[in-house]
Amino acid sequence: MKKEKPQPKPIFVPFGKWILVRLPEEKSHLSVHGIFAPAKVDQMQQTIGIVEAVGPEVKLPIKKGDSVAYPAFAGEPFEYNEEIDKTKYRLLLEEDIPGGIKYKS
Repeated sequence: MKKEKPQPKPIFVPFGKWILVRLPEEKSHLSVHGIFAPAKVDQMQQTIGIVEAVGPEVKLPIKKGDSVAYPAFAGEPFEYNEEIDKTKYRLLLEEDIPGGIKYKS
């Protein structure tokens, strides 16, 4: 019996000024009454994501793995096939990113 090779995970390569950012996991909570309540989107003015890929024309000083802040509704949603990757991403233009997050050591 022939074993099937697992398919390699596709890698998204942005063009131009596009940046692929991994979204934070959605936080939900269980209320005191036992009701599962999703996070309120209207309370999120800005969110933080992790840079996964950077287009060749991006002039911002960011690279894969950097944390960046961006408005909650900026950019375009992007998802791989759920069988490959259930992580949610967002495609942002460099103009959508007002700044990065630096951690002091």
